[in-house]
Amino acid sequence: ITNLRPSELKPYQEFTRGADGVYVDCQYDYVGAHEKVTWGHSTVYNWLDLFRGLGIGEMICGHYDPVSSDLEIEGFLTRAEAYAEKVHPGEDLPAIRLAVEGAVHATHEAIRLLSSGRQQLMTAWRADPIHALAEDDGRVSLEATQAARGWENLFWSWLRLHANGVLELDGRAPVDAPLFVNAVNHVGIVHDHPIGVGPDGGFAPWPQGARASGSGLAPEPAELAEALHRVSEALPDHSLVVAGHGVNTDDEAWREHLLARSLDHVREAHHDIGLAGYFHDSGIDGYDWKLGFARPRGLLSRGRARKAAADTFADWSV
Repeated sequence: ITNLRPSELKPYQEFTRGADGVYVDCQYDYVGAHEKVTWGHSTVYNWLDLFRGLGIGEMICGHYDPVSSDLEIEGFLTRAEAYAEKVHPGEDLPAIRLAVEGAVHATHEAIRLLSSGRQQLMTAWRADPIHALAEDDGRVSLEATQAARGWENLFWSWLRLHANGVLELDGRAPVDAPLFVNAVNHVGIVHDHPIGVGPDGGFAPWPQGARASGSGLAPEPAELAEALHRVSEALPDHSLVVAGHGVNTDDEAWREHLLARSLDHVREAHHDIGLAGYFHDSGIDGYDWKLGFARPRGLLSRGRARKAAADTFADWSV
């Protein structure tokens, strides 16, 4: 199922909807699948994405690579469980909202404690524009629109928090957090890609058909500019910083191309809205909790070799 379009996945979803259990081919994780991309196997993460919201009782993973040790398989399943917990934390949106509320409480307390000193304080929030996905006929369904609006209200709740000092989440009582308004020196945004939302609430690349990175979503530099201007308009009295920005890919030419376009928008934002800073995520290739080493993000390799994107960044920053 790895290379199928969303419309081609629907028969599989309808066939398995409501099943007590489904046995699936999970021979590889992302690293193994990348190395054997033409072998026809799917990853456990593909299946978890496919089955989201279908009410399936249990997913049974099998067909492991025969050369894998018991320890390797145990690690494989541990990563799969972590992915399910982090990316697909169930259909209990009230629980997700409760988790966001808890994170805001913790951040507010951290601001209170740190603001007693003279150091600069910066928050950092996801700032990925949300778009409802169109059907094959180009029509955007009411379900997709509503699902996108729900994720929008959740993901961007921090913007209203910094504007008026109140956290407002659907289904939750408002929470007063006044220090977000005047005790933070810089508001940081973390942006990698826009998010397309389908009628089932699942995520997919946007624009539809665009090239996806290792995250499964499509980086688009113009969307970084959109996020920056949206935050600037909502928080005109706050200093704004790009606190994290990058792409999961092993195509270094593509990374350099995306970075060059993104930095053009960053330069414009510096002149137009006073953008105070930009941090690339990351400086050096590291281990991604989901992708391992298969889709690096750094400007330098793990061996500290400079990539083309590092030269582009150095030229821009001078």
